[in-house]
Amino acid sequence: MIIRYTGALRRSIALIGVVMSFFLTVQAHSESLMRTTIAVSMGTGRILNEDDAANARERAITESLVAGIEQVLSDLLPVASVVANFNTLNTILYTQKEGLIQDYKVLAEEKFDAYYRVAVQSTVSVTKVQQQLAMAGIVVDQTTMPGILFLIAEQNLEDIAVQYWWGGDHRSTLTTVEGAVSETLQKKGFSVIDHQVVANLPQNGDTLSVYGPILDHQAAIELGMKYQADVVITGSAQAFQASNTMGDDIKSFLGKLSLQVFRTDSGTEIASINKTAVAADADDILGSRAALSKAGTLAGEDLAPLILSAWRKQDKKPREILVNVAGDDFLSHFVVFRTNMKQITGMKGIRIKEMGADHASIVVYYQGDGTELANTLILSTFDTFGLNIKVVSENNINVELIPASR
Repeated sequence: MIIRYTGALRRSIALIGVVMSFFLTVQAHSESLMRTTIAVSMGTGRILNEDDAANARERAITESLVAGIEQVLSDLLPVASVVANFNTLNTILYTQKEGLIQDYKVLAEEKFDAYYRVAVQSTVSVTKVQQQLAMAGIVVDQTTMPGILFLIAEQNLEDIAVQYWWGGDHRSTLTTVEGAVSETLQKKGFSVIDHQVVANLPQNGDTLSVYGPILDHQAAIELGMKYQADVVITGSAQAFQASNTMGDDIKSFLGKLSLQVFRTDSGTEIASINKTAVAADADDILGSRAALSKAGTLAGEDLAPLILSAWRKQDKKPREILVNVAGDDFLSHFVVFRTNMKQITGMKGIRIKEMGADHASIVVYYQGDGTELANTLILSTFDTFGLNIKVVSENNINVELIPASR
């Protein structure tokens, strides 16, 4: 039997082929951009009854996969960071494990007494593990992180006046909020400048006494530069007695803070945050301190990923990347493609190196390498064409402009 296709049907089949080819290319390319590592680990599952062997095997495999991710975490983080962030890391391990494992295979298995044991080889996505750590504000590479100086004025219920460490005889003051935020950030791997012991403290109190408790943007930057800080966290915090009570003794207290974060080199604001926390205690001083400490911890948790993201994004120097572009209906599509490139975050400049009727070579200056730029480009959408990113390296990308998939 001979099957004849109409012109419309042939075009439909061809279009389906293009669509499938495009999506397969995107999927394969996205997977190739992921940094992965192979982990071999063992796991054990207890057999609860005669019919539980299959379930015990699954439990053993799950334990092995978690152990594989643990190997990656131990390679990425120092022991102190693992200990300090143990609860957060456990959450990542047990709630995100499926997304962190690309694939796995069971190498060996046996049933031994009341246990099922397996050895598993898993492919762990280091890229996704790093993304999860970044979302939690946990620093992986501490050597590139900024030194942070705190400039937080605070008034607790016990204080007659606002407390702050800069200026006059206040130099040794460590406020409750500063202690809480600092501890939270240090647990996540950030570097904090200790103004109490730093070696190059100004010896003349009058040098700092010109600064009052509430610092404007410029004063905060100036103080940060005096202490060779890369980032300053400035603002104010205050404790209040709240309305709620329990019996004759227990009272409630509010801790409120407002903080801003600046880079000292550029003066740009990285983040700002307002937090309120409540604590209860029979003692006014202990209760108000607890409320301020809670607010500081909440602020530190929220600020960590914001500082980490902003610092790494702004700290990258533009890299020169050669992008070779070709495709059908080239000139009109290329104009749209180049316009889109200019709007990409981190793009610092574009220069045409070579231009032809159906191809072009452009040099882009981008805060990141070719892989990062390709990861951004793959998410770009266009009405009349799509992208087939064929070759990716740190300094080179080949892009084909292909017909739209719809």
